[in-house]
Parts: sequence; C-alpha cells; structure tokens
Amino acid sequence: MLERANTGPVVGELRFVAPECVARLREHGDGWLRGHTLEVVPGSPDFLYRRSEMVELRGARYKSKRNDINQLLRTYPSARAEPLRQCDAEAVARLTRLWLSQRGGEQDHSHDEEAFALAAAMQHFDALGLFGVRLMIGDALAGITLGERLPTGVVNVLFEKTDLDVPGASQFIFREFCRLLGDDALINTGDGAGSPSLVRAKESYRPVQLGQNSCCGSGERPLNPRSRRRTRAPTAARARAPLNGQFRAVFLMRGRLQIMPGRLMVPQFSTLHAFAASQCDLLAKAYCE
Repeated sequence: MLERANTGPVVGELRFVAPECVARLREHGDGWLRGHTLEVVPGSPDFLYRRSEMVELRGARYKSKRNDINQLLRTYPSARAEPLRQCDAEAVARLTRLWLSQRGGEQDHSHDEEAFALAAAMQHFDALGLFGVRLMIGDALAGITLGERLPTGVVNVLFEKTDLDVPGASQFIFREFCRLLGDDALINTGDGAGSPSLVRAKESYRPVQLGQNSCCGSGERPLNPRSRRRTRAPTAARARAPLNGQFRAVFLMRGRLQIMPGRLMVPQFSTLHAFAASQCDLLAKAYCE
C-alpha cells in the first residue's frame, strides 16, 4: 500500500510500530526503504486497561471517577448510554464541531484532521466493523466513544468526543463503552498524543500495561514520533485530491493505518496485515468523494 501511494522519491514514515513489526520491517522492508537504511526511534507508550476494572471502578483510587459519574447522573437525570449507530453520523459531526469550538480555537491542525477521520469512520461505520456508545441527555447527543476489536482480542478506542460543558461525560461514556464489551478484554486508549494533561488523565485510570512502539523511517530526515510543528491545515481541495500524489503513512501499534492525500495525517482503522482490499478501496473512495 505504501509503494502504491508513494509514487515519488519520498520514503514513507511509519509511526507507532509494534516491536514485532519492527523486526518484520528489517526483514521485508527493502522495497519500501528503496535502498536506504532503516532508522528506528522509540515512541511514547500506549495505555492499556482491563475491562473489568474500568466497569467496576472499585476502591479509593477510582473514587474521583465514581464521583464524576454520580454528579453527571444527579445533574442530568435523563442521561443514558445507547449503542452508537451509523445513522448518528450527522449528530456526531455536530458534536465534533462543538468540541472543536470549546477547545478555544487552538491552532493545531491535527484536530481538523481528526474530525475528518471521525466523519469518514461514521460514514463507513458498518462496513468497517466499528462499534461504540453514545451519551444522550434528553434528545441531545452529549458524547460518543468509538472503537474496534483487533484479531488479537484487544479493543482499541479510536475516538472519544464529549460536550466539554457536561462534567463527568468523559468518565461516564468510557465506563459505558467498557461495559458494552462481553469479555474481560484489554482496552487500548492510545498514547498521550504529546499532551502532558492527557498523559496524566490516562495515568489516573491506572493502566495494567504500557504498549511500546516506535517511529520508523529511512533516516533521510530527523524522525520525531510526536512532531508538534504547526503547519497549514489542508484545504478542502487538498483533502479531496486524487490518490496519486505524495503520501506518508502511519502504522499505529494498536493496529491502525492512517493515510490522507497530500502531506498526511490520518484516519484510524483496521490492522495493516488484515487490511482487506475492499476496505482500502472504501477508504480511498471516502477521501476522493
């Protein structure tokens, strides 16, 4: 897929690569590297939790989480969790725009790219085998959590968005997402995305495991697993460009491939080794429509 997308001389960059996949790249990456030397830089870890602990929230260490959830239910007696469906796409788009506006106009273009990826995920929700939970307060959508299950049994949280004016919404929606799972799976919420506050929030849930990953490239340019450079966000015309330009790709350790026309960043779907041709065509169609 990388070779098909990268038609020019630029070598793609893989981020969030699991240790076992680094070994596979060393063995089979010649075509992708085009004769260059593989360079591997350690990345920030993913946070993994045990489903039963996230549902029960027992003990003093989770007291604040229980208090937040109870406060939400006292303030909003009509609050309830329901399955997320593909037909919720328009409501999710409105919630995403609200979430972006509540963040105070931050100039990080990755937020716009994440919103683009979430819209694509909702558009092809059923075909991609995604599932999730929505938080309803009355008739209003106040939060969503969207995920996938890998062949290994690990469950990835792909997106979580809430109305930031509803205290306790994040804690409630995450617990209900975990409750939705039928077994005591490991739940991967990803890394801290370069945000100290997000790292602290994920550490407060007491992860049972930290998933290690790396950033891999050709060594032609410095590799930075979490580059925070501010660059111009892609325009609508660039975002809808045909799939024949320069690409970079992101291989998330928790199994998701991220591809976007132009300079790349984004969407988050199935494992690379299990990425069916039909799904590739589906995503390509999503970016060209």
